[in-house]
Amino acid sequence: MVEEPEKFPEQADLARLRDSKEEIRILRKKSDELVDSILARKEEIDETLAAVVENFAPERIDPVDRAILRLGTYELLHAGTPPKVAMNESIELAKRFGTTDSRRFVNGVLDKIAKQASGTGASENQDVL
Repeated sequence: MVEEPEKFPEQADLARLRDSKEEIRILRKKSDELVDSILARKEEIDETLAAVVENFAPERIDPVDRAILRLGTYELLHAGTPPKVAMNESIELAKRFGTTDSRRFVNGVLDKIAKQASGTGASENQDVL
């Protein structure tokens, strides 16, 4: 019923689902493309993380934090996302889905990557949060 709301036009509660079906399809397509892009660059992203995270190979990082860091690193290096936006999005994900220390860890790692990417050694993201 929810997957095909157009088959139930008499259901007023499904009107919003009918209206948003195309938006959901577009969001699903974009998220699939994002995942594919990250996976295509996984080795490069993990090498970047390994160079920044001292004493930890990427596979030793908490799986949730690692996924967030991969997304944030991809956004910083390949998606053209402004550094502050990429970092804030990643930090919000870490606060919601990570451990107590995830927010600070993700912030620190992505800040180093942003600094390296800019080549300045100084990040415009110093006070992210």
